[in-house]
Amino acid sequence: MDHIELVAEDVHRFVSRHVANCADAADISQEVLTIACANLETYTEHNDGLFAIARRLIGDYDRANHQVDFVAIDPDLRSEKESALRVPPDSVVATCDIRRRVANWLRQCDQLLEPGQQVAVLLADIYGYADKDSAAMLGMSVPSFKTLLHTSRARLKTFDDQTGRSRVAVRKSRIGVVCHIPTTKLRRLREYLVNGLQLAMLSV
Repeated sequence: MDHIELVAEDVHRFVSRHVANCADAADISQEVLTIACANLETYTEHNDGLFAIARRLIGDYDRANHQVDFVAIDPDLRSEKESALRVPPDSVVATCDIRRRVANWLRQCDQLLEPGQQVAVLLADIYGYADKDSAAMLGMSVPSFKTLLHTSRARLKTFDDQTGRSRVAVRKSRIGVVCHIPTTKLRRLREYLVNGLQLAMLSV
């Protein structure tokens, strides 16, 4: 018994080199010593017997941790679960179509409208802001914003088919109504609104 107690630290050090988990290494070392104590006559002379037990227990531990259980699956049940997890093809097509339409619409806005016009359409038609709030953001009166929004919508509608059929550049028209905020701030607002719309499309 004294001999086993003396080599206990060596056994634990040996097991720890092969088992990363400290708690598992301690358990295996304890089990080695328990087996040795139950057979004192065998393990009092040579340490090799203790390390042989340790190697066997470490092997059992490794096999248990890497064991894979295969479960038979009923073919009917498998098909039901797969169909429940799979996205319907129609939904994929619809999502792609929505993203394509939004991308085309943004491209058309950029081609046809000035930044202030784009912001007006984005605020009203995409984000659903009231005319009063949109006008405040653009630093203009409500009647002026309504005029800006109306002419911007009309321009998009007029050139909708033309820009879809050809890649001929269309000159941007200037509308009599102007925004009373700095151009840099206007462009940042437009970029913020466009980025928000594009992020929303990623979750569709």
